[in-house]
Amino acid sequence: MNHEEAEALGRLLIVDDEPTFLLSTAELLRRNGYLVHSAKDGFEALVRLETNTYDALISDIIMPGNEDLEFVRKATQLDPFLLVILVTAYPALPTAIGAIQLPVEAYMVKPVNFQELLETVHRVVKNSQIRRVLGASQERLELWNRRLQGVRAKASSGVRDGNQNAALDFLRLAVGNLAGTLMDMETLLDLIDVPAEGGQPCTIQNCPRMTNCRQVIGECVDVLEKTKTAFKSRALANVRSQLEGLLRE
Repeated sequence: MNHEEAEALGRLLIVDDEPTFLLSTAELLRRNGYLVHSAKDGFEALVRLETNTYDALISDIIMPGNEDLEFVRKATQLDPFLLVILVTAYPALPTAIGAIQLPVEAYMVKPVNFQELLETVHRVVKNSQIRRVLGASQERLELWNRRLQGVRAKASSGVRDGNQNAALDFLRLAVGNLAGTLMDMETLLDLIDVPAEGGQPCTIQNCPRMTNCRQVIGECVDVLEKTKTAFKSRALANVRSQLEGLLRE
């Protein structure tokens, strides 16, 4: 990820066969802090989707490559977390009904009010980013569960020192999963616009939930400190050091 991508509010793909709308909308969104790629039809857009990840897709309906919403359907199959904003100059009941079956977050009619589009993009991008974090967290939990089954098998194998090795493996898995979950929590708290007391936004630097996170991290450090003689492991020592670093930050 380059500096431009890191600073962007979100990554957008705009697809429209009307050059004026495509270029002007892309430029306006860039000026408002988004990284924007554009494509003139569904065929070109699919090529971009095969090599890039986007938070939101802004797509025309009546254009080459999107007969019966074929492009939008393929796009969401390529990326299950991608959310869609449909724009059209020719609203019709069949396409509106077809959109219900897809992850379409908004259906807008041209000429589009840019302020309304901007507010919609902000909401959709946030929702997409939250979906990605939750999806990644679920995948990590599923991986953790598969590895845990292996630890259980080792503990019941009857091999000498199997129980102690299994306990050490479990600690590694648990601490690693905890660290990943805490990072996901931090990301989600940064994405969700939750008002704190007094109506101030709930940020990572000023959020009641982070007090609980710090408490959990502190308790993990204490457990690792108390068990360091029972389970001598450089890996666990490194994890403890990293958690202590998070507390200092």
